[in-house]
Amino acid sequence: MSRKEIRIKINELLEKRDMSTAEFVKKTGVAYNTALGLRRGVVTRIDLDVMARVCEVLGVQPGDLFELVEVTIK
Repeated sequence: MSRKEIRIKINELLEKRDMSTAEFVKKTGVAYNTALGLRRGVVTRIDLDVMARVCEVLGVQPGDLFELVEVTIK
């Protein structure tokens, strides 16, 4: 059995730009723990203000931050 889940792609976008978490924090102004959660893809909510800052810093649109993936349920 499987279901759909939204996956955050911020880590890939940061790696593509060779940007560290510390640099990401400095440029976006988000708390380090927030940035780390975004990078690891473990956050369950993102404020629109934070999303806008992330998009601006990475030069992407909101839809570029996420993808819908299928996960297998055991």
